[in-house]
Amino acid sequence: MYLPKPLYEAIPYLYTGIGVVAVVIINSPVAIFSGILLIYAGWLVHRTRRDFRTYLSDKEEARSTGGHEEGA
Repeated sequence: MYLPKPLYEAIPYLYTGIGVVAVVIINSPVAIFSGILLIYAGWLVHRTRRDFRTYLSDKEEARSTGGHEEGA
């Protein structure tokens, strides 16, 4: 099952936003802890996607240049 691309791309921001709301608005230790976990999850998903996309980009660039850097 795939999510629509706009929803898929928004997930890290939704996690972070909901986490911030939980930390700022709800005065409960459980809500604050959950909010911090959601903020961390949003950051982690964003970072993981960025790293994987960078990896794919580097891999595609290496394939298109034959594995050699230009000018070397």
